[in-house]
Amino acid sequence: WVISLALLVVLFAAAAVTGLFATDLRAHWHRWSSRWSRWALAANGVDLVVEDRERLQRLLARGPVILACNHQSMLDIAILLAGVPGGFGFLSKVEVFKLPFFGATAELFGCIPLKRGDRASASLALVHAEAALREGRTVLIFPEGTRTSDGALAHFKRGAMLLSQRSGVPVLPLAIAGSYALMPR
Repeated sequence: WVISLALLVVLFAAAAVTGLFATDLRAHWHRWSSRWSRWALAANGVDLVVEDRERLQRLLARGPVILACNHQSMLDIAILLAGVPGGFGFLSKVEVFKLPFFGATAELFGCIPLKRGDRASASLALVHAEAALREGRTVLIFPEGTRTSDGALAHFKRGAMLLSQRSGVPVLPLAIAGSYALMPR
């Protein structure tokens, strides 16, 4: 993890400098974050295997989708950034936005804050997600709402399906296997 942190500092600095010349700042930060994720996972001995990568690229090239993925570990964001082509914003707990580095990065990504257990916040998050989809951006939702506590798939909340109904945008299911074993909650 020391290597991952060192990579993060170096790549963040490089992304910040090159970002001064970027025409699309969100895409720029996604490219750099994807690069960091691939390198950090490799540095930590994680062998990322993306099944049916070409099909995934074709589906994402058609336009925005709602990515619905299980949530096993804190590694999942890095895995998704490294394995899913193109950029996406995601619903994220509001506490992340308060962290010095991660909050700014979440803003740049177009992430959507969500206060867990708060219906008003959930409704507002869906409104923001719907707006992002209308703008042509893909949105990631963890339908379980949080990471698994025991490695098992938890009950899905209805947000992804509600968002799909309201926006008319399809849900693209994704599955991550093995990240819980690497970094349990």
